[in-house]
Amino acid sequence: MLDRVTHINLDRVETVKDLYAVLPDKGRLQINSYHMAPYKETIYKVVDNLLESKECKESWNRYTKALQKYDSLNSHRYYSPDIGDYYWKRSDRGEKEIAKTRQQIANLILQGKKDFIRDISYEKVLTNDNYRSVDGDKGKIYKDPHIVRDRLSSRNPEPHTKSLVNGFLAKRQKEIENEIEKYLGRDKGYGMSL
Repeated sequence: MLDRVTHINLDRVETVKDLYAVLPDKGRLQINSYHMAPYKETIYKVVDNLLESKECKESWNRYTKALQKYDSLNSHRYYSPDIGDYYWKRSDRGEKEIAKTRQQIANLILQGKKDFIRDISYEKVLTNDNYRSVDGDKGKIYKDPHIVRDRLSSRNPEPHTKSLVNGFLAKRQKEIENEIEKYLGRDKGYGMSL
C-alpha cells in the first residue's frame, strides 16, 4: 500500500473521481482506519472541495448557520467566585459538530468507493487490457489520477455523491433545528443535547 502512495502525487487529487482512482481496492475504507492514514489529508481536501462546490455550498451554509444559532443559544454568562467577576462560557459544540460532519461525509464518500469497486468494469477501466495496443503499452496499469480520470469520464460519481451529501446535510440541519426548538421550549422541561 505504501508503495502505491509514494508513486502517486496526492496533491493533484481534487475530486471524488480522482480519489476513487488512487484509493486502495483492499483494506478498511473508513476515514480513521489504518489503511486510510496516508490518504486522510487528501480525503478531507476532497470533502472540503465538495462542500465548497456550487451544488453543496448552499446546504453547507444553511447547516453552519444552524450550528451558529445553536452555539449562540448555548453561550452563557457565569459568575466565577475565583476571579470575582462574570465571564462568558462560549459553546464549542458547533466546531465539534462540523468536525464530526466532515468525518461522516468522508465515510460517505469512502462507502461510495466500496460500491464503485463492486462493479467489475472498474478493473477494466484501470487497465487497458480491453483496448487496442498503442506503442506496446497494452496491459499497463494506470495509477496517475489524470489518466484514470480520462478513462472514467463516462462514469462520474460526483453528481450522486453531491446529492447524498446534500441529503445528509439537510438531515443534520433538521436535527439541530429540532434541538433548538426544544431548547426554546425549555420552560416545558426540555434541554439541548445533540
